[in-house]
Amino acid sequence: MLEIVFNNSVKGAMKLAMHYNSTNVLGGVSAIAIFGDTTKKSMKSFLRNEAEKRKMGKALGGSSQDVISLPFQLDIGDISGEILDDKRKKLLSFLNTRTIPAPPGMEESFQESLKQGLEAEGKDAIKDYKRLLDYAQNGGDIRIWWSDAPYSACGYYSAISILERYNCKITAVKLPKYLSLSKKNVMTYSSWSEVDVGFFYYFLPHEKEIPKWQLKEISNEWLQLKKENAPLRAVVNGTLNSVPEDFYDGFLKALIPEEEFTMAHLINEILAKKKLGVSDRWYQMRIYNMIERKELCIIKDATDDFSKILKRV
Repeated sequence: MLEIVFNNSVKGAMKLAMHYNSTNVLGGVSAIAIFGDTTKKSMKSFLRNEAEKRKMGKALGGSSQDVISLPFQLDIGDISGEILDDKRKKLLSFLNTRTIPAPPGMEESFQESLKQGLEAEGKDAIKDYKRLLDYAQNGGDIRIWWSDAPYSACGYYSAISILERYNCKITAVKLPKYLSLSKKNVMTYSSWSEVDVGFFYYFLPHEKEIPKWQLKEISNEWLQLKKENAPLRAVVNGTLNSVPEDFYDGFLKALIPEEEFTMAHLINEILAKKKLGVSDRWYQMRIYNMIERKELCIIKDATDDFSKILKRV
């Protein structure tokens, strides 16, 4: 069975989940030694809870070679063309580029390393996409892991629009908001990237086969979204919709502090508090848009965008 996810970090986590070993828990001794006496107790408690949680994990089973990722971030930008057209490749290159400060004296080699890593990820995505097509043409079973995170929902709809023409069995595991292991262990999720390696197993009861009529219906909905070709797509009241490019601006503005702040602070705030499943790079773009509209101003510039100090105008 071919396992499809829509995020490279989730791909890596699922590969580990296949052969999860519950005895692989945090040792924690060296970590505790780093902290002062005031944090020792809380650190020990954290490590103990983490160890207990990991012991509850189970192996998902299957082959790690059967996990592929389609990380095309189709919730953002032009989707009117093919999934691997030049416009999408250019956008992905921009979205995945980070202005990370290099260690002193290593600027050139550091940036080259980042560039090579990005190129390797792009090649892997193309390879996985072509493998999906070959697998579907041969009638293999396919299981899709998706959620209401916009990039994942769009990936799911797009994948279905591709697969519905083939004679293969397609099942899906949609991430529920809550996972209850016991009365004391209830966890909440907004995307698969938040699921611990040992817990993918617990979502298997949520797997459902997608009937032919539903495959066609989802495919038609994706075709309609492609025709609308809005700047963004988002899940609103459980439905995937076209939305304007300023759709998330209100969430950002509500979290802007009155005092000076770094760009990283504002982005971390919205990622932690809203969990909308949106790329941090998109939030960065919207912050720059607010600067252009003179709603924010740069108090102190920096080579690293996330270190720039900003303030309300």
